Formats: sequence, structure tokens, C-alpha cells
Amino acid sequence: MKGYIMITNQRAFGYHSRQKEKDWVFCRKSEGTVNLQLSDYIFFIAKGDLPRPIVGYAQVGEVGSMKIIDIWNKYGEKTSCQNITTLETRLGKDKGEKVGYYEITNANYTGKDKLITDTEIGFAKDIQVG
Repeated sequence: MKGYIMITNQRAFGYHSRQKEKDWVFCRKSEGTVNLQLSDYIFFIAKGDLPRPIVGYAQVGEVGSMKIIDIWNKYGEKTSCQNITTLETRLGKDKGEKVGYYEITNANYTGKDKLITDTEIGFAKDIQVG
């Protein structure tokens, strides 16, 4: 099992944190996916904060790519958007275009008290940015 770091924006991550959601979906602007496997750990780091705190962690569920409209129909507000227009705007793409996505499962929210250097986890060299 591997651990990956994903840099996320406070707005989207904060939405899920406030809702205390355990399962949601993370969309990428590109259609391609990276080498994430089922149950790998993802550690979320918020953009803009230095030093970068770990604001949460979760495990990977389904990984794939599909049209934005299909992601919306399957996940709806679990995308952290209130409607498909907001999702299109956030991704900078039309609802008929494909993007990559990761199901996030078993999410835990840590606040901002843990730094990457506080862990003994052997992270993969990939840093994922949506």
C-alpha cells in the first residue's frame, strides 16, 4: 500500500469537511488518471498554507475518467459543487468533456496540526494536483 499527497484548495476540501462526509469524489482537470490503487492512502494538503499542513486523509475508491455530466449524474454534490454549472466552471470544461476522477472513501479531517514531516510514512514521489 502506498501513500499519496494531493494538494487541494480550501474551498472544495472545506465543503466536505464541514459536511463531515466520509465518501466523496475528487475531479481532475485532465482526463488521465495516475497510478492510484484501490485502498491506497491519500493525504490532503491545502494550497496556500506554509508550512503545508495535512488537513485530512482518506483511501482511494474507484479511479477512472468520464464525462462531466456523467460524474454529476453519479455523484452530484459529492463533487463539492451545488450544480453542474459550478462543476463545469471549476474544471474549466464543458459537461460533455471527459475528466479524471477518484472516489474518496473513509475520509478523516485532521485540522491543521500535522505536517508532512510529523509522519513516518514513505510517500510516493508523485504529488497530485487536480
